[in-house]
Formats: sequence, C-alpha cells, structure tokens
Amino acid sequence: MEIPINTFNDTSYYYLSTKYLAKKIKSPDLTKSKDSLHIIFNYENQMIDVWTVNYSTYYGFISNYTNTHLNYRDKKNKFKKRQFYFDTVNLDTAIARKLMLFTIFIR
Repeated sequence: MEIPINTFNDTSYYYLSTKYLAKKIKSPDLTKSKDSLHIIFNYENQMIDVWTVNYSTYYGFISNYTNTHLNYRDKKNKFKKRQFYFDTVNLDTAIARKLMLFTIFIR
C-alpha cells in the first residue's frame, strides 16, 4: 500500500505527523503489516493500537504521550531540545476485541 505524499504540501494532512508519532511510540507501520486486521486510533494525546491475526485472538496497547512545546533555554540559559514522553500499556484480549468490534460496527 502506498499513500501519495507531496513533500511540499502534505496531501493527507495528518499522515506525516501521525507516522512520525507512531515511530516514536514504537507502533508498527501499517503499510507493512501482515495482520488480518489492524487499526490505530489517534486522539489528542493518546494512540490506541488493536489488531488480530486469526480473528479469534486480539492484541492491542494504549499509549499516552506528551511533549514539551518547543526547544527552549533553561534557567541557566542552557539550550534544551524538545522532549517527548510516552507510556504504553498492553491490552488484554477481551478489551482489544471489544475495541475492534466497536470500531467496525458502531462507527
């Protein structure tokens, strides 16, 4: 699967930033996924990743993330790079399955 990208103007609006974020959180690249069904939800500061290989066992995780706004200087005038923080929690099979079904049938 290939998504057309214009490097001067992002044709899919959030695609590039979401792909960068997924890489930082260590979420798999869906364009290379061999799973039967794989869905990623991305909200304000949360990414939910659920997938199945055989439609009977479901996997998933929730990542919460935040970052400092910009590069900045601290009180001693030392330059500090923008920091990125995240925490990932694995989902059990029942919750991952419910999220998958909710996505498919409710939305």
